Amino acid sequence: RRYFLPSSEDYAGHLFAGYAQLLKYWLALPQAVRDGTPTLSLFSDQENATYNLETVAVPYQFHKKSAWELARKLPQPVAPARILDVAAGSAVWSLPFAVRFPRVEVTAVDLAAVSAIGRKFARRLGVETRYHFVSGDIRALDFGEGDYDLAILGHICHSEGRQHSRDLIDKCFRALHQKGRLLITDYLPDDKRKTDLLALVLSVNALLGSEEGDTFTLAEYTNWLVEAGFKMVETLPLEGHHSCIVALKEQ
Repeated sequence: RRYFLPSSEDYAGHLFAGYAQLLKYWLALPQAVRDGTPTLSLFSDQENATYNLETVAVPYQFHKKSAWELARKLPQPVAPARILDVAAGSAVWSLPFAVRFPRVEVTAVDLAAVSAIGRKFARRLGVETRYHFVSGDIRALDFGEGDYDLAILGHICHSEGRQHSRDLIDKCFRALHQKGRLLITDYLPDDKRKTDLLALVLSVNALLGSEEGDTFTLAEYTNWLVEAGFKMVETLPLEGHHSCIVALKEQ
């Protein structure tokens, strides 16, 4: 009842559709390794679009416990706080802030079809009126300048790849006010890329299912953040193999 009924808050049925498609990707792993290219071409555009939408709700179940932990551990933003949630998806990383802090307002950026899923979760938790959903391509959209207290890149860099991730970090830096912070959540491999199995498996998923995706080490993220202008970078361990990188624009 808890995991298999769609009416349940913990419904996990989306996992099965997502993993069925992912298995097809993995069966083409030898080809992807030889060619160095993703296996997305194995499926029609409609199949890929359906797979992507079906998987949007999956991270909500995977990440919500860590997201609530993150909202508890970070100090309360100065009210009225404005949060920029980039590639928000189900909005799992910003929703705990909106629920905990009644004056928080969130700008959630994602594709229109994906935003509808984030809106559903925001409505379920009673905070939809404090969400502003912006539809569009995160690579092309301008996030503004100096408007936000907090920006979130929640499990998006591994699908964007090296250069696009750096571009997103630069745009988030500009979007934050002087004392603003950027949160990057993802699975981080160790510097030698040998021991953190989950992060390394995710990098294979990125090879199979994205044009330029990969997982990146803390050292790589730190270099990009410093180059963008952030003055202090630290990590916050979370449950479930997550790590949160916290970057402060100005000390």
